[in-house]
Amino acid sequence: MSASPLGAAAACGTANAAPLLIFGYGNPARGDDALGSALIARLAKRPAGPGMPPFALLTDFQPQVEHTLDLQDRRQVSQILVLHQKSK
Repeated sequence: MSASPLGAAAACGTANAAPLLIFGYGNPARGDDALGSALIARLAKRPAGPGMPPFALLTDFQPQVEHTLDLQDRRQVSQILVLHQKSK
């Protein structure tokens, strides 16, 4: 479903029931800096801190209608997207 190098909703905690989903997207090939995807890749390498609720990570080039399935049963979804325009 996802073009993510982490796969669909890679988990840090309990994958399917994680109350928090952190979704980062971007595509450097299209001229953005892909900060959302880079942040997700860094978070995937770090263990969850003490007291952190279970969370899932998801990354893709852009939001797709299929991602609505990843949003189901979440209490919170944080989206990470940074857009910038190249100066001429």
